[in-house]
Amino acid sequence: MEFCEEMRLDYVLGLNRNKAPDMLSSPTQMDTALKYKYEGEGCREYGEFGYRAKTWDGERRVVVRSEITRHELSARFVVAGFKHKTPEEVYAFYCQRANQENRIKEMKLDLASGRTSCHRFLANQYRLLSHAAACALMGVLQEALVGTRWAGAQVGTIRLRLLKVGARVMQTCRKIWFHLPTSYTEQDIWRHIHRSLAAGSA
Repeated sequence: MEFCEEMRLDYVLGLNRNKAPDMLSSPTQMDTALKYKYEGEGCREYGEFGYRAKTWDGERRVVVRSEITRHELSARFVVAGFKHKTPEEVYAFYCQRANQENRIKEMKLDLASGRTSCHRFLANQYRLLSHAAACALMGVLQEALVGTRWAGAQVGTIRLRLLKVGARVMQTCRKIWFHLPTSYTEQDIWRHIHRSLAAGSA
């Protein structure tokens, strides 16, 4: 946090729950409880307060998200360097990390980038670069699938349902043809991908 502030970089980091933030956020948590009384399950409130932990060199902005689910009140805290965003916007920005974590998980599990079992460093580096290239290509496919029923599909699903298909390959001096079986159920998706990629390269 000190480095980010020194470099004038915005940041949002999770903050462990303890007695001090709990007490400072009690007005927001009480608002959530009151809202729950009238609106029921799924109530959510956002608030902020200044807080200085023992190891910090000064007070920082802390945002709280308080909600009631399954009849239980829970509060989550993040410390934020943002000055121009509302508490709700700060927390929404923080939640985007989950999407990035999913992309990392896809690369490690669905594309097996963790398999660096070669004895030589350069060989492992090449394997990792190959996986990174495959991940980039999969990202292009995911973007091309927007507007279809596979729009939210992860890499493992795309590999299994769209790419692991028996096909006849024919190569000429200028083109490579993939003849998919006529019984293939996802032909409309392949046509959509082709149109999306062709439009992007135009």
